[in-house]
Amino acid sequence: MLSGRRGCLSDLSLVASLFVIGLVGHLWVASTLPETSRSLFGTVLAADVARAAVYGLALLLPAGLAATRLRGLSNLWGRGVILALAAAGGHALLLGEVLAVDRALPWPGLPAAVRPLLTLLYGSAILLACRKRLLKEKPGATLALGMGLGALASGGWAIAGALGTWSEIGLAILEALGISLLCALFMALVVSGDEATLARPPMRSGLLAAATAAALTPSLFAVRGWSSQGISISVMAAFLSLVAGALLVLEQPAQPRRAWWGVWAFWWAALVLPLLFTKGAEGDWVPGGLPAATGQAGLFGILFGVGVGGLLFAARPWLPRLVARPRLAARSGLAAAFGSAALALVAVLYALYGRVGVQPDTFFVVMAHQADTSFARQIKNRDARVAAVYSTLTQQALTDQANLRAYLDARGVTYRGYYLINGLEVAGNPLLRLELARRPDVARILDSPHFRPQPPLRGPLRLAEERQKKDALSWGVAFVHADQVWARWNVTGKGIIVGAMGSGVDWLHPDISAQYLGAAGQHDYTWFDPWEGTTAPVDTNGIGTHVVGTMVGANGIGVAPGARWIACRSLARDFGNPALYLDCMQFLFAPFPLRGNPFIDGDPSRGAHIVLGGWICPAWEGCDAITFPIAIQHLRDAGQLFVAGAGNDGPACGTIVTPGSAAAALTVGAVDARGVIANFSSRGPVTLDGSLRAKPDVLAPGVGIISSLPDGRYAEFNGTSMAAAHVVGLVALLWSADPALIGDIDQTVKIIAETAQAPVVPAAAASCAAGAGQPHSAYGIGVVDALAAVRLALHAP
Repeated sequence: MLSGRRGCLSDLSLVASLFVIGLVGHLWVASTLPETSRSLFGTVLAADVARAAVYGLALLLPAGLAATRLRGLSNLWGRGVILALAAAGGHALLLGEVLAVDRALPWPGLPAAVRPLLTLLYGSAILLACRKRLLKEKPGATLALGMGLGALASGGWAIAGALGTWSEIGLAILEALGISLLCALFMALVVSGDEATLARPPMRSGLLAAATAAALTPSLFAVRGWSSQGISISVMAAFLSLVAGALLVLEQPAQPRRAWWGVWAFWWAALVLPLLFTKGAEGDWVPGGLPAATGQAGLFGILFGVGVGGLLFAARPWLPRLVARPRLAARSGLAAAFGSAALALVAVLYALYGRVGVQPDTFFVVMAHQADTSFARQIKNRDARVAAVYSTLTQQALTDQANLRAYLDARGVTYRGYYLINGLEVAGNPLLRLELARRPDVARILDSPHFRPQPPLRGPLRLAEERQKKDALSWGVAFVHADQVWARWNVTGKGIIVGAMGSGVDWLHPDISAQYLGAAGQHDYTWFDPWEGTTAPVDTNGIGTHVVGTMVGANGIGVAPGARWIACRSLARDFGNPALYLDCMQFLFAPFPLRGNPFIDGDPSRGAHIVLGGWICPAWEGCDAITFPIAIQHLRDAGQLFVAGAGNDGPACGTIVTPGSAAAALTVGAVDARGVIANFSSRGPVTLDGSLRAKPDVLAPGVGIISSLPDGRYAEFNGTSMAAAHVVGLVALLWSADPALIGDIDQTVKIIAETAQAPVVPAAAASCAAGAGQPHSAYGIGVVDALAAVRLALHAP
């Protein structure tokens, strides 16, 4: 602010400058997604470091110069605004670099409470430095008033979202304390920067403080690292700053050094509910991860900020009669009554319309002893082979888990046992987790995060990728020459069962309904939904129906249209955990009736011959480098081939994660119609377990693949899931052509390798080299060729 008389040009310059700062802050929040970071900077670490340094120094350096030497600039901005900018710049620089370090470390990085604690300590240090200005006055009537207004402003989030675990609740409260403290301090610094500020028109000072908070608040969310949630809350907060600005100068005469306590209370109440009832990780990791209703809650907050903030500013001249009466007790009592009523109203609405309840801390306990099923490789008969593996795994798990189950039963703890990996998913608390980790029969404990409750996704699925099916034959089917296999040997995959685990399947799609192994009203052993317990196949995402179409679809979309399929829904919202993935892997290995018991009712003779693992389980979903390979090796010992997509995190090297990193999986990367490796296709070598194993194993079509979509429609998708679906179809053709190959995975892979075609390799792909004598870690052994593979298997000319 100018120390003397100000003109319109000065005001416009100030507003324009703050607008630019706020815009840059929102762009920072929006760009914290890892995908954006890679595309702009090459690595997430470089992007995080660059953003924090540029933003922080851009605020710190001009503010420092203005405060120390450039008197004219100091007068233009006002000492209070300069202090606020400097405080925000220092926080952005410090916490932004901490975020960079956190995201550069292996999962889980720094403890979750580190950054919120640093924010709170940073704010406390500023408060201590300004104690003579801000701590001399006791809180006024605006304390309760601010708390009530903040709760009303963001109350919709309590209805739209859902609470997390107790640890997540504690973290959200801590984050809200730190962020709200800095928001309040930014505003207090503006109006307490010099004594002359208090003598100027209070409304102008309140608006200036509000504009400063609106400009600087986005940076507080950018350093949290969650883009979707951060944008939703920071945009709402920009408008709520009007209410905070009005509270700051509400009393007459204006006493911002006392009112700032109420501003802090307002910001805390306004921010804690969005942080409590949504999870930043879900917003970025999962498409549509934030509940749809949070958009409406945020819009209400924006309208509340404009309406109530404007009303408070407009009504300030006559408000002394209501909230600024001479007697402190009278105005405090009125404010307290309002605040209490507002909090009670939000609590009642939550109880009536919200998803009440705290989510349990869930984790996966891996037992110390894991069964050895290598003996089964010597069993020639398939039914005997899979039965032997199933019996060995279930009996070993029941024996090893008996003591732990009794321990959990005695304490009333909910759990679910598994056999493909000898372990249990436990719903407990952090203390129980620490207690179980000390047991000698426990090897390790993995995270097993669960999606927060949301309304079920219903209604027709609408995707931007939807296309009309024009050609009779998919380009991918023709590229691997599957159509020539059908024509030359009449081999279409008959007699082979493929298994799909993912978002589900629309079994009524005309191109895949005839291939479904179940039927109307008969879905035992052919469908399992651990998410919602649906009793018939459904798909609310579309990818599951798409890959099933590529594997076995009719009318030219599928590689093996004569094969049959069964399915399991592990990714209803494109989010999984170790338990959900194991639920489906166990079902596809040994199917059981609806509501059956996997340990008792499983029938491995009904299981799939080949399973498509068109998903990845990164560390934030709970998977590590050594646990899931155990399950995939058991499946291979039983003769079931697990085909995994390499993942869509390329072109960087070392980007293949579980399950594609497993040695026993057949891992598939993607090529386009020219035979060029897709830029998005993940590359090896495998770094998770330090093996530097070469992956992917092979390549297949995965760009612009048109296949089935729910409700009889079609879509064009890109991804290594689409590529893996082509390989599943190819193996179905191989095993249908030569039934002696069924379960002989080593010989099958050898045939595929000997008949693979060389891909077109971009120069960048050459850098992902594995160890000597191994296939290349960008393209493996080449692009699959169904015609050449079947010809070799049949020894045909």
